[in-house]
Amino acid sequence: VAVLSTTRALTAPSAVRRSLPRRTMVLSVEESPEGFRGRIHEVGLGLKERGLAYRNRMSETPNVVSKVGLACGATANLALFTVYRAYRGFFVILPAVFLEVRRKLERDELKSLDNVSDDLDPKTGKLKLRSAILMNIGAAIFTLVVLLRTAVAAIVGRLAGPNAK
Repeated sequence: VAVLSTTRALTAPSAVRRSLPRRTMVLSVEESPEGFRGRIHEVGLGLKERGLAYRNRMSETPNVVSKVGLACGATANLALFTVYRAYRGFFVILPAVFLEVRRKLERDELKSLDNVSDDLDPKTGKLKLRSAILMNIGAAIFTLVVLLRTAVAAIVGRLAGPNAK
C-alpha cells in the first residue's frame, strides 16, 4: 500500500495508514513493479539525478566544447525524466485513483452521499455498468480539460515571456 507523493509512491506501514486522516487517499501503487514496467520505473527515477549531475559538472568545466556536451546530456536526461513523470502520472497513478474511487463505491464507503445508492446494484452491491461507464467518461473529460488548461497556460506563459504576469 502506498501514499501518493510527487516524487514516488512511498510504502506506508499499517500503523501509519491507520493514523492518516480519513480523507487521505491511500492507494495500492507498486514501488517496484516486475518486468518492463519495473525497468522503466528504475531508470526513470535516476534520470533527474543524472541530469542534475550533468548540470553541476557543466558549471565546473572550463572547456566550452565539454560544456556543450554536458548541456546536451543534462537536457536529454531532464526531458526524459519529464516524459517518465507524465507516463507515471497518466498510466500508473491516475488509474490507481480511479480504481480506488470505484472500490470505495463498491465497499459502501460513499453511501453517506446523496443518490450514490442508485448507482449500486442492490443484489450484488457492485457498481452498475452504466454508472461505471459514466464515471470513467466523466473522469476522462475532467482529466482532458485539466491537461489542456495546463498546456495552454504553459504555452501562453512561454510566449508572454518571463516578465509578463
